[in-house]
Amino acid sequence: MNTRGVDIETLQFALGITAPWVIEGVEFNAEKKRFDIYLNFPKGTKFTCPSCGTHHCNIHDTRDKEWRHLDIFQYPTYLHVRVPRIECGQCKDVLLVDIPWARKSSSFTYLFESMVVLMSQDMQVSHVAKRVNENDTRIWRILKHYIKIALKNLDFSNITTFCVDETSEKKGHNYITIFANKVTGHVLYVCKGKDTSTVGKFFTALLSHHGNPSKITQACCDMSPAFISGITEYFENAQIIFDKFHVMQLVNKAVDEVRRIDQVKNSILKKTRYIWLKNPENLVFAG
Repeated sequence: MNTRGVDIETLQFALGITAPWVIEGVEFNAEKKRFDIYLNFPKGTKFTCPSCGTHHCNIHDTRDKEWRHLDIFQYPTYLHVRVPRIECGQCKDVLLVDIPWARKSSSFTYLFESMVVLMSQDMQVSHVAKRVNENDTRIWRILKHYIKIALKNLDFSNITTFCVDETSEKKGHNYITIFANKVTGHVLYVCKGKDTSTVGKFFTALLSHHGNPSKITQACCDMSPAFISGITEYFENAQIIFDKFHVMQLVNKAVDEVRRIDQVKNSILKKTRYIWLKNPENLVFAG
């Protein structure tokens, strides 16, 4: 392996590689434009059982594995390792040991997955996939894994208010309903549909994450009869607050309907729609 000019000790420190793992070699493939880093362990090393925690287990055999790591410079970087399978006398089984830089069944290191999760907070998944030169299906697998963990650890015990609204999932009449924390703006729950049952599903989710429906004192929504009915049914202590946008939408609609009726008798009202609907400070008059 070509390690000429490479400070292995510095690279090992930068990658966070600790004993018993050591960097055995580094290769740069100019044609494929990628770095490959090869890790190994000293002969005679014993490992801890990943199941019961028994120490100093003998190695049965090894399995060659590869993980995508953070890029070095602008080049994709991969870690290659002979991962041991140990013989555990306590478990009476042969088991693959845990490695510290990646989770089981993943072909990416923790650091690469962390980067993907952070990027996905501000970018579309398709753009993230393009940026890191990976298939978006693989990126979704990473996100779904950590979303599942995050959902499991949610704590709604301090939730006292929420907002609810629906949006289009895609073209056509495909809707999803989103529940958010009114105080922080964080999304609490998302489900398909926009009927009363969506509030019932949120009610169930609230209970499953240590929430108390009786503690909900305010619920903000549009004037959807379905949401009003659901909130009234499931959150009896909640005061319903209609959001400003939908209230002003109704007010503006009423103002314009009155203008349309009156312009029949008063022609000066014709073509004045936006004079009545805009805030005075936003009006621009021709001088």
